[in-house]
Amino acid sequence: MIKTIYENGVRTITFGNWMEVLEPIVTLDETRHGLVWAAQGGVTTHYSASMQVVSEGDGARIIWTVDFLPDGVAPRIAAAMKAGIAAIGAHLGQSERQAP
Repeated sequence: MIKTIYENGVRTITFGNWMEVLEPIVTLDETRHGLVWAAQGGVTTHYSASMQVVSEGDGARIIWTVDFLPDGVAPRIAAAMKAGIAAIGAHLGQSERQAP
């Protein structure tokens, strides 16, 4: 990801290959620390995702759920999610932890 713009409820993301994806924000729930968004453009015909931060011990856990079509793009989506989690961890100064 090389550029992100948030305007009028839509996040526009430009990736390293110059592909742009529009992500309309569906819900931002600051009380529950949750975010729900969709995606338009890119390699999917349908994409919706949610992310929530929950307390865990003396830290927190990020729960990221994604639904998308077609199934054949799963490896690309998985790679993008792994890179996203690594970027979040680097930003927060934490190491990546795999889901159980």
